[in-house]
Amino acid sequence: MTRDYTFAVLGTEDNRFKELRKLLRLKWKESEPDCAKLIVLPLPLNLTDEVLARLKPEHLVFAGKVSAADRIRAEAAGIDLHDYYEREELDILNAAATAEGAIELASRETDITLWRSRVLILGYGRVGSTLANRLKGLGAYVSVYARNNSDKARIEVCGYRNADMSGGLNGYDIIINTVPARIVNRGELSRMRSGVLLIDLASVPGGVDFRAADELGIRALHALGLPGKVAPRTSAELIRDTIFNMLAEMEVHGDANGN
Repeated sequence: MTRDYTFAVLGTEDNRFKELRKLLRLKWKESEPDCAKLIVLPLPLNLTDEVLARLKPEHLVFAGKVSAADRIRAEAAGIDLHDYYEREELDILNAAATAEGAIELASRETDITLWRSRVLILGYGRVGSTLANRLKGLGAYVSVYARNNSDKARIEVCGYRNADMSGGLNGYDIIINTVPARIVNRGELSRMRSGVLLIDLASVPGGVDFRAADELGIRALHALGLPGKVAPRTSAELIRDTIFNMLAEMEVHGDANGN
């Protein structure tokens, strides 16, 4: 990326984006939206009328986790939204920050060490696989539930135990869900051991029946946006680097015009 851009960050007081502003100021000039070429919007995006009114078709607009409804509204106003959350590099790197946040939360919310604890991870995508690796390194006894046979093979090769939910979820100290679909219902909750900590990392509405968990006395935490909460500086660096990558590619294809 060779061009200089004037920029503005809109629509958020999230600590990640406070840090992002500091980082971008090291390279570019910050200005009011009317004078900026590049606009950064939050993750996840909530495109309010106030923010939309400040965007212009000539802006390069970057946003995270853009919903279909917000994209339609933006397009109707002539605004092209570039979603940095869809980028694979951010997804991969963000998994490490999410895993660290989940481990910090598990350590803080239990009265046992992670070493020798019995941990079940639901799902073996980027976050699940990273979590399993980190927890095993801390000495936890790690089990993983996955439906895909290739994931089951990877779980076995990496030295984790393949878990079967049909037998219930009893016997674990900590259960961490990464599956973005309702996977832990009342039936599964009723078979959990007393004192278990259940952490759900999946996006809203999550993978856990929280009402049933509360009624059954199961401690269940919906831990959203962990990277921004536990490591806002690192999270900001990852978003910055992703935007830089996107701009470099746009410049190569002639899609970016800087002030």
